[in-house]
Amino acid sequence: MPPNSVSQGCDVLRVAFLAVALALDPAGQEQELIRRTERNPNSAEAHHALGMFYFRTGRYDSATRSFERAADLAPSNALYWKMLGAAYAAQSQFELAEAPLRKACELDPKLEGACYYYGRNLYTENRFEPAVQAFERALRYGPRESRWLVERGLGLALAALGRDKEAEKSFLNAIRSAPAGLREIDDPRLDYAVFLIHQGRHEEARAPLKDHLSRFPNSSRGHFELARVLFHEGRLEEAASHLQKAVHADPQHWAAHLLLGRVYVRLGRNVEGERHLLIGRQGATTTEPVR
Repeated sequence: MPPNSVSQGCDVLRVAFLAVALALDPAGQEQELIRRTERNPNSAEAHHALGMFYFRTGRYDSATRSFERAADLAPSNALYWKMLGAAYAAQSQFELAEAPLRKACELDPKLEGACYYYGRNLYTENRFEPAVQAFERALRYGPRESRWLVERGLGLALAALGRDKEAEKSFLNAIRSAPAGLREIDDPRLDYAVFLIHQGRHEEARAPLKDHLSRFPNSSRGHFELARVLFHEGRLEEAASHLQKAVHADPQHWAAHLLLGRVYVRLGRNVEGERHLLIGRQGATTTEPVR
């Protein structure tokens, strides 16, 4: 092994141990990581380590600068490009995120999340066809543990293109392989239920929604979507119950306020209905709280 490779390997280990040793002292960790980049300005790993510190503490603008420096120093390292794209995406700068995420996917499609994040970014930009291609590449090369997440993204992109049979297959694949400890926001059962509702298959949507709510009983979106099904079926009291839970879990769920207002009016509870209709209408157009 060339001497510089040994040196770089030791540098990687030192940075890793340093991050662990200073984990309980964030301010001290930041200063030490900064000093390390100053002592080793051409160490891509040192800049990456500093970027990861900023990323994990929500300082995405600073993370972007560190990841950009790391990628400039080691342009063949897919991880650095992935994290640069992720830092841009975390700031909703999706156009800027596209190039580094594409680079990461091209350099190493086997890297955890490389092609998945690229596909997700394209989906966010409503570029559904290239998003499908990125998700399919992630399925072909990416790790098996995250296949369910990729299948979920693929289902969403296919549904947006109107390729409903393929979308349904992907949603079901995602549900079958999703881990028990997934986050509420990533639950493919909810996406599948919304897909069914959009197709007018309200009765079929009830089962995945109830399954979702059994796992996440405080899911505002889950209660809202089930209320939509119940409202469609004319089961107004049950719909009102779920909408109350939806707005309790997320007081800024304006669509839930609007639907709850409509339900209350139909039930003859006009005062409550008008209040929620007002909250929903004003909330959708202003960030000021409605009392």
